[in-house]
Amino acid sequence: MARGISRKTKIVDGVQYNQCTKCLKWLPATKEYFYWKQKRNTLAPWCKKCSCNNTKVRREKNPGHRKEYMQKYLKQYYEKHKEERRNDPKLKEYAKERYKRNKEKIRQQQKEYYNNNQEKIIAYRKKYRSENPEYDKEYHKKHRKRIQNYYVSKAIFIQYADKLTSEEDPKAGPNGELLVKCTYCGEYFQPLVSEVKCRVSAMNRVGYGECRLYCSDVCKKACPLFNRYSPEAIERISGENSFKWKGGISAEPYCPIWIKSGFKENICERDNNQCQNPDCRKNSKRIAVHHINYIKKDCHPLNLIILCTSCNSRANFNRDDWQEFYTKVIAKKFKKDGLTKRRHKIIKKI
Repeated sequence: MARGISRKTKIVDGVQYNQCTKCLKWLPATKEYFYWKQKRNTLAPWCKKCSCNNTKVRREKNPGHRKEYMQKYLKQYYEKHKEERRNDPKLKEYAKERYKRNKEKIRQQQKEYYNNNQEKIIAYRKKYRSENPEYDKEYHKKHRKRIQNYYVSKAIFIQYADKLTSEEDPKAGPNGELLVKCTYCGEYFQPLVSEVKCRVSAMNRVGYGECRLYCSDVCKKACPLFNRYSPEAIERISGENSFKWKGGISAEPYCPIWIKSGFKENICERDNNQCQNPDCRKNSKRIAVHHINYIKKDCHPLNLIILCTSCNSRANFNRDDWQEFYTKVIAKKFKKDGLTKRRHKIIKKI
């Protein structure tokens, strides 16, 4: 019972009645008519109608008081039980089910929050990455396959419809997928996430070219706009202005064995003229010899591997990760230390 309030009780025909301290009505002492106070293990001194009217009056006087109180309480609660909630399997299952049920609503809320607080989020990300420089490398190592599958997956209408222009004429498909008009034939098709991101970055003048969207390779080759670059874009990216600039490494000479005839062909025969990346997307059939440690003068067979042109171009980003990845691929293929019999034959031929 609340402090300073005296409550009257009486018993009629073996049933206890309590008097409400506000409306002074006699009501049976049950949970149907009075709220239960857990902290004091007693019924409330006011009936349910009076307590509801009291809360309405308080909320009208102080409309923001309840939100402030709940925010403080939730912060304190989550700080205390942070580790328990992360490791709780029931909460993980509940979160997955909730996300499946309210997938579109959650994405719309995330999009609205990002648009309203875009500057704060970008500043926080830059600050966090400057303080933790190894975060990107660790993230790409853990979620390499997940990132690759995301870029190869089909684009969604909610995420990318606002970023495209009337030239693409984005439309929503029956299952929420993004449909875009081909720049050459005008037919609608479903583009990949990587294609849409390249187009958006080109419109924001990041990179070179226009990166227009095509439904097939036939339309891409037939279109006169394909592979057309403006002189401003070339100046903006070529030379020292390029984000790939590393002090003119590309102009350095190769080792003398590299020029000799038969050296590259023998390495291609060793790898059966196939791309040795197990996660290859198989976008191109052309083959290239790749230096694992990115040093041109190191032409040892342990440092060379056959890749397709798409995998070779992908290896120019996140070089430390790809170097570890391809060294493991070579180690699996040739388990013994040093050179195998097959490699001895290659060197003797040269």
